[in-house]
Amino acid sequence: MNFLKLLEKPPLYLLFLFAGPSVILIVLSLLLNIDVVTVPEGHQFEGKQTGYIQSINWSFTFTVLFPALVAGCAIVCQRTSYIIRRLPKNGMLWMNSQKIDSDELEAAWRSRRDQIMPTIIWLIFALAAVVCAQEWFNESFSPLITQASSRQFEPDWAAAAALGHSVNGGPYANVIFSFIAFSLQFLLLVFGLIGCAIIGVFSQFLYDASTDGVDGLLVLPDYKDDDRRKGFQLHTEFCQYAIGFFVVIFLIIYVSQLHNNFLRDPTHLTIFSYLADRFSVGLVGPENFDWATLLSMNASQNYSNIATAIAAALVILLGGMIVGYVLRAAAKNARDNAIDIFRSAAENQEGPSASEYAEAVASLKNMVVWPFGGKTTNILVFLVFFPILALLFDTVVVALVAALAVALVTRAFKSVSVLGVDPDQG
Repeated sequence: MNFLKLLEKPPLYLLFLFAGPSVILIVLSLLLNIDVVTVPEGHQFEGKQTGYIQSINWSFTFTVLFPALVAGCAIVCQRTSYIIRRLPKNGMLWMNSQKIDSDELEAAWRSRRDQIMPTIIWLIFALAAVVCAQEWFNESFSPLITQASSRQFEPDWAAAAALGHSVNGGPYANVIFSFIAFSLQFLLLVFGLIGCAIIGVFSQFLYDASTDGVDGLLVLPDYKDDDRRKGFQLHTEFCQYAIGFFVVIFLIIYVSQLHNNFLRDPTHLTIFSYLADRFSVGLVGPENFDWATLLSMNASQNYSNIATAIAAALVILLGGMIVGYVLRAAAKNARDNAIDIFRSAAENQEGPSASEYAEAVASLKNMVVWPFGGKTTNILVFLVFFPILALLFDTVVVALVAALAVALVTRAFKSVSVLGVDPDQG
C-alpha cells in the first residue's frame, strides 16, 4: 500500500511537496505565453482575460488549496492511528471482560484498512481518470483538432490555441501543458475522495469495535474519566479533523464555481475587477428574492455566490452529521455493553472490584454519546446559521460575520449544552 504510506509522511512535508508542481505550472505558463489569454473578437465574451495565472480555480487552488488538501488527508490518516493507540492507553480496550493494554487493536485497524482501501483506491483512480480525461479532451484537445467555432467551447486558457492566441512552442504545447494541469487535477480529486473514504472506513471500524468487537477486542468507555464522554472525547477530536478536511473541499468547490461564474459573466473582463465589484454583493435582497435564482448554481453571477456556498455548506454539514451519527452509535453501544458487563460483574460479586463496577454503572448512565462539543459545535452552528443569514442580508460579508458571532455566542454561555456537551469540553 505505497499510496497509504505516502500519507504517513509529515503533513508539512507533503504541503511543500505538492505545492511544487503548481509553481512549475505557473513558470511554464509564463514561458508558453498562456499566463494571460485574451478572448478574441467574435466571441460572446470578447476581451475577457482568462490566462492560467488569472484562473484562480487553477493557480490559487493548486498552489494553496491542493497542498492543504493533501496535508489534511495525511492528518486525517495519521489521526486514525493515534486514536487507535490512545484507546488502550486510556483503559478503553477489553478482551474477555478484562481490561488490556495492547497494540492488537491498531494491528486490526491496519489489517481492515489494508484489506478495504486498495479496492476503494482503484475505484477512485478509475473515476478520477475518466472525469479528468473527459474534461481535458472537451476543453483543450477537441477544440483544437475539430477547429470548432470559438463560440462553441469555454473561453479558458486550456483552449488558448484554439482561440487563436499565440502560444510559444505551437498549439500542441498548449494541449500538453493542459494535460499536465488536468493530471494534477486528477490527483486533487484522488486525494479528496481517499480522505473521505478513510473517514468513512475508520468510523465504521470504531463502530464495529464498540458494538460486537473486532478479533475479540472490545472498546468500552473509560468509566473513571471525569469527562462526561468517558474517553470518547477522542470521537470529538476525530470529528474536528474530519470537518476541517470537508471545509478544505468546500473551499475548492467554492473557488471553482466562482471562476466558472466569472467565465460566464459578460460584464467583467478580468477576474480582479470581478472580485472587486462582487465582493460585497449578495445574491438576494428584500426587493429581488427569488427561490429559482437561489437554487440555481450558475445564476448568481456574483462573488458571494450564495447558491454554491449554501450547497457546499450543507454537504459539509451532512458529511459531518453522518460521521457524528456513526460515532454516536459507537459510543452508545459501547456504553450499553459496558453497563451489561459491569452490572453482571457487580451482581455476581466477581472480583474485588465488584462495588467499583456498581459505581461505574451509575456513572455510565449519565454518559454523553454525541461526539460534538467545543470547537466542533461551533463549526456546526456556523454551518447551520450561515445559509439562513445569507438569505437575510444583502452582503455575504455581513452573513459570515453574523454566523460567526452566533457560533461564538454558543461558546460564551458555559451553562448551555447545545448537543449534550458543555461548550468547554472538546
